[in-house]
Amino acid sequence: MTTKNLFICQGIVSLAFGIPLLFASQMMVDMYAVQKTEVTGLLDLVARGYGALLIAVGVTYILIRDASPSIARRGFLQLPIMGNTLAIIVHVRAMLQGTENSMGWTTVLIIAALGVWSALLLSKEKDLNLQGGIQEIKHP
Repeated sequence: MTTKNLFICQGIVSLAFGIPLLFASQMMVDMYAVQKTEVTGLLDLVARGYGALLIAVGVTYILIRDASPSIARRGFLQLPIMGNTLAIIVHVRAMLQGTENSMGWTTVLIIAALGVWSALLLSKEKDLNLQGGIQEIKHP
């Protein structure tokens, strides 16, 4: 249950959803939507845009996996807590309204687990002294 493992898992999950959203948005609609419709226009644009964002986030998490404690790493621990909480609200609301099928619960479980894992690791992170961090930077 290390930060490195969380970042790798978050990266893999982001890529696992981002790649199909960017390159096969119709497949994602077929998998998650209650009413199967053809992806056209604005829906395709939004799905592909969200997929591109998830790919960028996934790659960033994988690249930052070996980061030592810092303000940036702390921010990347806070991101799944905030982002995944909002995503859970969106998915649960969509399922309750009948827009998304029960497959959405798998997404909710995955991102909830990542959010809780992130919160546990964040609670163990040492508080960083911003002033100390700035003073330690040496210019050549």
